Amino acid sequence: MSNILKTITNHKKQELIKRKKTTPLTKLVVKLKSSRPQKSNFLKSLQKPTDNISLIAEIKLHSPSAGHLGDKQDIVKRALAYQKAGADALSVITDHKFFHGQISFIKKIKRSSSLPILQKDFVIDLYQLYEAKLAGADALLLITKIVKPDKLRKFVDLAYQLGLEPVVEVTNKKELQTALKTPAVCIGVNARNLKDFSVDINQACQLAKLIPQDKIFIGFSGIKTKQDVQLYQKAGAKAVLIGTSLMKAQNINKFIKDLKNL
Repeated sequence: MSNILKTITNHKKQELIKRKKTTPLTKLVVKLKSSRPQKSNFLKSLQKPTDNISLIAEIKLHSPSAGHLGDKQDIVKRALAYQKAGADALSVITDHKFFHGQISFIKKIKRSSSLPILQKDFVIDLYQLYEAKLAGADALLLITKIVKPDKLRKFVDLAYQLGLEPVVEVTNKKELQTALKTPAVCIGVNARNLKDFSVDINQACQLAKLIPQDKIFIGFSGIKTKQDVQLYQKAGAKAVLIGTSLMKAQNINKFIKDLKNL
């Protein structure tokens, strides 16, 4: 695990200690039982009947590598702009310390947008899955690199039990083998090297060739042009997730339509 990932996960452990003291897991379970969570339609949003690739548009206010990217008062406006431009789903980064996100963003966006939401955070505890479902997430990112194989399997199983679509992220062959031992349908291949933050889409696409046809391959990271999308699509991607370049786009509508060739 890279130094930045260690730093993030160590901080996440401390966050969770505080959150569990404020709201124990038992309270989350009770709240979930008394709520009426909607069925996730995230998977359906990626299963296109045509050859068009699905696009997951991300709301990311900050990152350790790119710095400041957006402001929280604009998240709903941005989500609606993504939806109007033709995005098929949203990704919302909720880590606060390193990405300036908040789990409350999900409910705020849900009030205005009908698109399914993938919550992206650094999940290291089952507690976070209950938080995600209560927040209104449709899908949840699970990063293979930061959890042991047996724990990943438990996370995937619980996600399905709660009605969340688990999206398992991998960066190399070993992680992919681990992911494929779980029942997860969605496999996200991250083209970003988490040690030095360099991006290699071609390398990610080589790894993607090992993903079975009954899985849904999602291309993560490095997309700036339609040609980048096409590289992922040729490798079998059913969807791509676009974050930094979309946050920096001057014209959201044109950028998304160009990428999707609309």
